[in-house]
Amino acid sequence: MYNPISSRLPPVVSFLNPVNQLGGYTTMLNRDLLIVRYKQPFVDWINEAAPQPDSHRITLEAANDDSPAYLIHEYASEEFESWLEGYYVQLFENIL
Repeated sequence: MYNPISSRLPPVVSFLNPVNQLGGYTTMLNRDLLIVRYKQPFVDWINEAAPQPDSHRITLEAANDDSPAYLIHEYASEEFESWLEGYYVQLFENIL
């Protein structure tokens, strides 16, 4: 797929370098961070779905130690409820 913006970028562009200038414009990526925090019913489901009944049971605290995080568009955070209605299945399937 042709992307007119990426076709103008040099082969290696450091988005971490604020001095990086492309055509007089500073490269910037505006996104918000969505962090998924599990609730007890989800952790209970994980423990019940364990293939071995005597396997290690996970706690809510342990499940949330390494929570998934997603970069989302700024407009998604402005209209978060409606955005989540459209994407919750994809988020849930990705976590599985």
